[in-house]
Amino acid sequence: MKIVKSRPVPVSEAKELLEERKKSVEEMGYEQAQAAEHAEKFGRLKASDAEKLAASIAKETGLDSETAVKIVDVSPRHPETLRAVLVQKKIEMPDEEVEKVLKSLK
Repeated sequence: MKIVKSRPVPVSEAKELLEERKKSVEEMGYEQAQAAEHAEKFGRLKASDAEKLAASIAKETGLDSETAVKIVDVSPRHPETLRAVLVQKKIEMPDEEVEKVLKSLK
């Protein structure tokens, strides 16, 4: 298998991709089956909505797309949870921006 391109995708989009894959192959590999199960549990939004939300968060805050996708996947409801996602990338965000991101996730 050759990797043509790589980009961060929300769990919701991975869910749709894995569902398509499941239809086209007789049996998925262990890793793909585990990923499909995870995506089924945690992919709450439609893929297009998750992608738009991640792009919006990235644009509003200046975050990279990988971090914006992670925020959408986690969908934090509290400032502390959002800050826990951001601390992984050593990103500090003012309280106003944190509230703006949390508001857009609702």
